[in-house]
Amino acid sequence: MRSDVIRSISNLSVRNTGGTGSKTASFDFLSFHSSMLPPWWSESRDKQLREFWKKSDHLSGAMYAMQSKMVTIPFHIEARDMTIKSHVEQAKTVTRFLMEGAEFGAGWSSFFTPVVEDLLGQDNGRFIEIVGRGRKNGPIEGAPITVTHLDARSCQRTGDPMFPVIYTDNKGRRHKMHYTRIIFDSQMSSAKEDMLGVGFCAISRAAHNAQTLIDIATYETEKMGSRPFKGVLLAGGGLDPEAVGKTFEKVRSKMDSAGFTRFSQTPVIGAPEIEVPTLEFVSLSDVPDNFDKQQYTVISMAGIALAFGVDARELWPSSETGATRADALLSHIKTQGKGPGHILETTERLFNAKYLPGHLKLIFDYQDDTQDRMRAEIKQISSRTRERNISSSVTTERIERQVMLEDGEIDKAQFDLLELESGRLSDGKSVLTLFYSEDPLIKEMLSMGITDPTVPHKNDAEKMIEKINEQRAVIYKEIADVDIAGLESAGRQSLAALDMLEEIYEETLLIEKEEEAQEEAKRAQQDRDRFGDNNPKVSESTGASSSEVSVSEDMDMDTDDKKEKSKMRKGKGGQIIIDLPTPEVTVEPHITVNVPEQKAPVVNIEQSPVVVNVPKQETPIVNIPKQEAPRVTVNVPKQKAPTVNVNVPKSAPLELPEYEEMELIRDRRGDVSKVIKKRGKSK
Repeated sequence: MRSDVIRSISNLSVRNTGGTGSKTASFDFLSFHSSMLPPWWSESRDKQLREFWKKSDHLSGAMYAMQSKMVTIPFHIEARDMTIKSHVEQAKTVTRFLMEGAEFGAGWSSFFTPVVEDLLGQDNGRFIEIVGRGRKNGPIEGAPITVTHLDARSCQRTGDPMFPVIYTDNKGRRHKMHYTRIIFDSQMSSAKEDMLGVGFCAISRAAHNAQTLIDIATYETEKMGSRPFKGVLLAGGGLDPEAVGKTFEKVRSKMDSAGFTRFSQTPVIGAPEIEVPTLEFVSLSDVPDNFDKQQYTVISMAGIALAFGVDARELWPSSETGATRADALLSHIKTQGKGPGHILETTERLFNAKYLPGHLKLIFDYQDDTQDRMRAEIKQISSRTRERNISSSVTTERIERQVMLEDGEIDKAQFDLLELESGRLSDGKSVLTLFYSEDPLIKEMLSMGITDPTVPHKNDAEKMIEKINEQRAVIYKEIADVDIAGLESAGRQSLAALDMLEEIYEETLLIEKEEEAQEEAKRAQQDRDRFGDNNPKVSESTGASSSEVSVSEDMDMDTDDKKEKSKMRKGKGGQIIIDLPTPEVTVEPHITVNVPEQKAPVVNIEQSPVVVNVPKQETPIVNIPKQEAPRVTVNVPKQKAPTVNVNVPKSAPLELPEYEEMELIRDRRGDVSKVIKKRGKSK
């Protein structure tokens, strides 16, 4: 981070990072200049607590173990709704700035280390300043910029909700901290109202056990460092005190001359006048009765580990043998949710509430293989239970998702997406209700100019599917390059509504095609009854799309000793075209019949309009029954002397295509009465 940026940010903080000064803390007169701590609570107690744990090797080791463990746990900022691109990008930016820019550019480790130390080592707790724009004694204007640690001994709790803390800088100036600029808490906060949240930290909880270890170490040091005599070897009989003293002095002089600093020799005291000599050893450096250093150390370390909320084996190696994997797992389970877990959870909660906007959240990525394995096993069991409950109708899919949301297995955004895929809104209503919503965004996105789009029998299925696809494309364009939370949410909901509506009309269309196929099969059977087995049964395939058809029954015909089958295809405008090598076939309206070259084909038309394409062949016959204004078009291909016999009643107009070689002669009504060869043509 650039120095000018750091300087500009530090000017926004109440901390004076560029100078030194003197400061007098209150309540110092309560300090006790002894190895024991002042009673809880006073500022002098916190002052001595800070020095106390540094005197104990075991306690300082425990403090370092906790600090290093907490500081090295990675973290990241995450968007609560991962589908909003701007929130995801903002989360990445804030993560990078916290990692590199906390504590005026020193980084997260330099910031979080003293924060953890104050939380574990000060009854007053930890204090974090949120640095931002605006007056230092007023609320933050705009988004916070960074965070920095405040010395707990320089922070005084006030109990005022608006200005809960007064900070005294290193020049003695006092600053009222607005609640938007301060994050603070303590371990084991007191329930006494007048204590204003002062707690009982880990060092306070471990003080007696640590003092025991300090005393043992002091005893050993003094014993070794003072070079005490191990004992006295007495030569029987009475002893003269003066002679004893002189003997010790002589021995000390000899040890000094020998250069002994820790080891001491045993003096021998006696007199030659003793008639009955005896020799007796009197120890002068025995440890107290029943004292076992290892036992005292293990018990004291267990108490310190308990105070820090961790397993004793994290601070002190176990000297016992035969520990099983189950014992280790049980120990691991017991430590979960204690010290480290509590610190991480409260840090996440405080940062989410004070530092981050509502759409972002802080998450510590605590890598714990044992915990991950246990969590995976629990999820697997829960998944099987949910599947069994849903299959047995004990609960529903939505209820199980609500349980997952309450248990934290999924978040609100994931729950909403899953519900949309199932055709429901977050409140459980069908997405089809959105077609009648008064929300301006939803109303605009689902506007198709249809009064009741959700009622299939009032609308044409094929046209509705086309409109749905068109409207879906419109929504895609609206939300493609716009990163607005409300618009994206409305777009997702509208697309889900269109998807469900499309499924309804596709099912409706499928049912209609099945009914048409059944009707077609019925008519084909009637034709076979009328014309025999030479008439094929034609129907649309119920499993095909709208552009595919199939012949359900083929007719075989011997032509030049070869087997030929009828073929059917889709034409323009939805017509069905049948290429049918058969001497006679009955067709329905809107069907084009291509008659190949064969002998005297006959086409019986039951109802118009019908198009008959006649290639070069012998004279075809088109029979048109007597009916009111039938429409028949006969397409005669370009060939020499085409001849078509059309039996048309008086009421049936005949439509023939015009070719370059032919001229159609029409009567007064416009009907074709004659076809003649054009003059001047070679053909």
